[in-house]
Amino acid sequence: MKDAENKWIDEAMESLHGIKRATAPSDLFEKALQQSRRARARVVSMSAIQVWSAAACATVLLVANLFMCVDFSHLGKNQRNDKEQFIREYFNTSDGPQI
Repeated sequence: MKDAENKWIDEAMESLHGIKRATAPSDLFEKALQQSRRARARVVSMSAIQVWSAAACATVLLVANLFMCVDFSHLGKNQRNDKEQFIREYFNTSDGPQI
């Protein structure tokens, strides 16, 4: 069994003799540049309903994002106030840590 595996490995290694590194044709880059210059952008026409729907979605997302930013900024202030209140209630004002 081991001899069969070794034989298969040796045959695979023997088949690798004479291989060469792949090389690209010298004008490949120029051909790619020419083809990219020839390519034209396709203009897709959109109906007025699609344009207004996209604008409405963008507006809703923008308003929701602004609302969340304002809401989270107030939440951070409230949490800080809760923490300060807890420290003041837990410790006496004279022996507690200063904020």
